[in-house]
Amino acid sequence: MQILILNIILLFVDTITIPSQNIGIYDGDTFYTDIFFISNMPVRIRGIDTPEKSHNSRCKEEHKLAVAAQDHLHTLLHQQHLTLTNLSLDKYKRLLATVTIHDRDIAIDMIASNHARLYHGGKRRSWCTQLQDKMSGGDI
Repeated sequence: MQILILNIILLFVDTITIPSQNIGIYDGDTFYTDIFFISNMPVRIRGIDTPEKSHNSRCKEEHKLAVAAQDHLHTLLHQQHLTLTNLSLDKYKRLLATVTIHDRDIAIDMIASNHARLYHGGKRRSWCTQLQDKMSGGDI
């Protein structure tokens, strides 16, 4: 029922502002927050992919990168109010959004700091394969 109501709200709302103290970090590209009356709504940052953590990691190195990405996102998001734009729901019913702080795009920051890579849907390349390519001197 909450997703149905959120879909209706998204028809009329194009920007959401969230205070930084209402944020919980899940991983490097997803966080949780209260949006309107929905508690702990997962928000996926549009345009990036970060390494998977815990049981979703495909190798030990990926897990280490995931923790670093999560920590970096925590530092970024707990500075000021966040602005969410370009809103939609992804296939997992998370709110998909461009996330900015004072017009600074968080996705660009995550990529520039080497904690994320561009992602626009579809099959994702393994972070473990990317790490192996990098270690062997291959092109990433």
